Amino acid sequence: MQKQEFEKRTPFLDKTDHENYADWFEPAYMGAKDIDKDDFCAMLKDETTRRFVRAVSQAFKASEATEKDFAKEVIYLKDCHRTLQKKNADLRKAVSLISANCDRVLTEAVA
Repeated sequence: MQKQEFEKRTPFLDKTDHENYADWFEPAYMGAKDIDKDDFCAMLKDETTRRFVRAVSQAFKASEATEKDFAKEVIYLKDCHRTLQKKNADLRKAVSLISANCDRVLTEAVA
């Protein structure tokens, strides 16, 4: 629901509530997928319900932030994994080269 729709449906709310629609009410409304706009707005006439809806909105926003942080962490860990795979491959090549040189030296020493 757009802010303007919300304001039309909730003339009983004050200016602060309308100004903070996106933070205080929209996340809860969007999370309640099966609720009608008019029903949602009518519930907000009750102050206790408004406080509850604000708390639910804050919980949704916190959850979204956590998901975004988690996604960033996954990307970071994948980058670390690729870096470690490359370092591992480089170390294996270096060990192989050292082993080949040791074998060559030992072969020459025995001959």
